Parts: sequence; C-alpha cells; structure tokens
Amino acid sequence: MPSFLTWCWRQNLGKYLQMDPAWVFALVARLRREDCSTDALRVLATYQAIEQVDSVTSVLAGVLAAVWPGRPLWAIPTALVCGEIVGLVLLRLGLIRAIRLTGLLALGNVWTYVPAIPFQVAAMLALLLAYGWTAPLMWLGGYVGSIIANTAIEFWLTGRRYRRTGLKITASGANFLHAYRLHAKRLGVTTDMVPTKQEMASDEAEQCYAEFAAKCPEGAAKFRSSA
Repeated sequence: MPSFLTWCWRQNLGKYLQMDPAWVFALVARLRREDCSTDALRVLATYQAIEQVDSVTSVLAGVLAAVWPGRPLWAIPTALVCGEIVGLVLLRLGLIRAIRLTGLLALGNVWTYVPAIPFQVAAMLALLLAYGWTAPLMWLGGYVGSIIANTAIEFWLTGRRYRRTGLKITASGANFLHAYRLHAKRLGVTTDMVPTKQEMASDEAEQCYAEFAAKCPEGAAKFRSSA
C-alpha cells in the first residue's frame, strides 16, 4: 500500500469517533482478554470500515448511474443520495452480517485509504471529459445532497436513541459498537455495550491505549485530546 494512502488511513483512524475514550478502550480490553491479536488497532480499523459503508453505497450507485447507457443526468444525483440512504439504513438496522457477506465491509476497508476530496475532484473531472460540464455539476449536487441527507438522518436518529435509552450515542458511536459486537460474536464475548465498573477501573484499558499509541500515535493523540 503506497505510503501516502497509509498516511491518510492513519490520520483518519478514530478521527470522528465521539465516545468516551475510557469506554472505548474498556471494551477493547474486554476483547483483547480473549484474543491478544484483537487489539485497539484492529477494532478501530473495523470501525473505520463500517463508518465508510454509506459512502461506498453512495459512490457505487452514483458510478452505476453515470455509466448506465441512456440515463438522464438527473439520475446521477438521485443515485448518490439514494445510495447514501441505503447504506445508512443497513447500518442503523444493524445488518452488519449482510454488509459483510455482500462485500460492502471489505470495500469500506479499502475506502478508508481513499482521500475523499481528491476522489470527488477526480470523479468530476472524469465526468467532465466524458459527458461535458453538466455531468460534474450533477455529481457535485448529488454529493452535497448525500451529505445533507446523512446529517439530517443521523441528527434525528441520535435524538431518538437518547429519548429511548438516555444515552447520547452518535452515528460514529453506533458504528463503533457495531465493530465491537462483530468481534465479540467472533470471540464468544458478551455483546453488552456498557463496560462494568471493574472494567472501567482496570489497568487493562490503559494498557490497550498504550499499545495503540505505540502502533498509531496519530490516532492515539485524537483520543487523548478528547479524554
């Protein structure tokens, strides 16, 4: 993997995760107790891949619409927005098994290495060369529309979770919990997302953070600054 793409991946690892770091590493420590290879780097890489699923479905739908013969240009922004919504529905329904079996999780992992803005610029340049100036404007409109749809839906769902559980779990937090459950089921560990008081007070969580800091100081710095 080219060093620039690896650098992009490391810079984004855990960047948008809005959860108490003590909670995150207490859950990771629970997994690592069963399997020492399931460390913070591995769990957060899974989280990062899950975080990209809605972007993957949006881009796949947009590209398909762009290359489909005889399609109207308005199909491009429509596909981008609808693809985003489909990805969000899969995530919020917790259909991680389906996401994994369809290859979307693997594609999400690949997508974590792709810089978002350069990709969007490259896509619009390709559309400009292939179809003229209207097509990239349609793509840009669809990209902005997908961001608006994502923000609106996640804002509503965060409020709904808070009203139902009393916990303010954002979209990124929900995606991390999906990653935790995926590894927990693999290892036969409890899928309870709330660490016990003993787990929160344990030195194991701090050890997990120290190992993560040694392997990925860029990602660890984000957690330490939010602690």
